[in-house]
Amino acid sequence: MTNRNVLVVDDDQNIVDSYREILSPTQPSSGMSQLDSFVHSSSSKEAPPEQRTPFQVKTANQGLDAVLLVVESLAQKAPFAVAFIDIRMPPGINGLETARRIRELDERIHIIIVTAYSDKHIEEIQETLSHDVIFTRKPLAGDEIYQLARNGCLSWEAQQAHLQEQNRLEHQVENLDAMRWYFTDIISCLNEGIIVCSPFGRIRYMNPAAIRMSGYKPWDLTMKGVGILFRQTDVSQLVRRIVETNAKPRHIHKTLVRADRSTLPILMSGTTICSTDGREQSVLLVLNDLTVLKNVTP
Repeated sequence: MTNRNVLVVDDDQNIVDSYREILSPTQPSSGMSQLDSFVHSSSSKEAPPEQRTPFQVKTANQGLDAVLLVVESLAQKAPFAVAFIDIRMPPGINGLETARRIRELDERIHIIIVTAYSDKHIEEIQETLSHDVIFTRKPLAGDEIYQLARNGCLSWEAQQAHLQEQNRLEHQVENLDAMRWYFTDIISCLNEGIIVCSPFGRIRYMNPAAIRMSGYKPWDLTMKGVGILFRQTDVSQLVRRIVETNAKPRHIHKTLVRADRSTLPILMSGTTICSTDGREQSVLLVLNDLTVLKNVTP
């Protein structure tokens, strides 16, 4: 874990020292003595404290002081992963209000409400803090405290990793969208007709030049078989051949049947569009109007 920052908030300094000894025994404490009213012995086979990796623990005896510590942690780019917060901390704000203000500052933090009283219902705590909150009662075993801190930090790490991956994918999608629009703009300006169809010959896209050649409206051909434009030839066989060989054939003479049933001689070539894992996703057909080519002076 790269983030082992833990915040402890309790108005009883002895209890604060108990947390410190359990979570970070290498850090100095002020005359620590474990209180039986807070920490009881455990028969767990967890590693003894001296063999555990310590957490970075910061403490506060009042809620407002804890809120300031969170502000400082964010300014220093060292956020807390977990906060243990007592409910009753007179004379200042109570633990639930403290947790609410902390959550407003940093919604990523995992909050563990620890109390010996039942004046706050679980439903109220959950409704106030919404997510990543645990409610537990004193007394707690030392191993239990350590495990709560450890699991909270691990969950914080996992959530941040998930968020980073999500941001990376979103950025990748944005880049792909930008590239798609860029290439679509380029293709739209070409004099050659461009048809993108599925490996089975269903039309997915036609650039303006191809639409003009066909005489159809764009929506008349979307997801229609490309054979509607080349009724005198087995274009589906051509598409299959392009997919199977994954090679661009030489220009082939074809006859395009327009919307008004007139015909247009063209030269056709094609190639496959593959995904990153090599699977054929689309077939690109390039159409050249022979009547235009014949009028072009060499």
